[in-house]
Amino acid sequence: MKYLKAINTPAKYGAVYLLIIMAFALFFWIHQGFAQTKEASFLDCFYFSIITITTLGYGDLTPVSSVAKILSASEALLGVVTIGLFLWALSKDKDDRQHKMLRKNLLEFYNLTKRELALSILWVSRHGGRDDLHSDQDTIEQMLNVDGFRSLFEGGSAGNEGFYAFRNGITDNHQYGRILFSLALLANRIHFTLQSGAISNDEAFDKLKHLEEYLIDLDRTGPGYDEEKRLSTFLWKIFAGHLPTHGPLGYDPIEKLIKDAK
Repeated sequence: MKYLKAINTPAKYGAVYLLIIMAFALFFWIHQGFAQTKEASFLDCFYFSIITITTLGYGDLTPVSSVAKILSASEALLGVVTIGLFLWALSKDKDDRQHKMLRKNLLEFYNLTKRELALSILWVSRHGGRDDLHSDQDTIEQMLNVDGFRSLFEGGSAGNEGFYAFRNGITDNHQYGRILFSLALLANRIHFTLQSGAISNDEAFDKLKHLEEYLIDLDRTGPGYDEEKRLSTFLWKIFAGHLPTHGPLGYDPIEKLIKDAK
């Protein structure tokens, strides 16, 4: 298996195929062993090696010695096996490229979703009393950075300070439904990516599956104190890079999960 992993690209199997042709042509030229009385040239042996590995067998050169017969049979068998491995590697390479594209699309979709969530957080926070926040591109970009988000929303004790302005205003705000809708779309994209087989790592698959189920469960809730707490905790986790069990991470754990997933 380690040998197969080392040469599991179509180009490498193609190179092995050509190497077999050259090697057996040399073997045939050194040994001869054909029915024809005239000694076969290297070009004749090269030609015979090609028609043997491709199992064409025109009959103009016929092996008669035991060694020549064994060499012919061995080359034909190796040719069939190598072509099979080449086609397998070709298919695998195509699947790998497709899966890589699906993982890239998931990351791009997540980043787009996160940007939409940042807009909602900003809008709700401003309507919750955060007059210091500006509705501009620079603020959005700062919110998409873990350290930048924490500098904008960490701290505060009053209802219109820090992240409290968002938490106090989200339950009776139409942005609540918009946020849940965005997260539901993200759950659908995660489900599609998992079902496509793009994630082969068991640990990453399980984590993304758990995330999908968590987002679906969030979407089934309505505005309320407990529901707001779950949603706000989730948003704080991804934007501030903070886990209750680990503390500050310094990065978005979901973004890192998607980037590292293979």
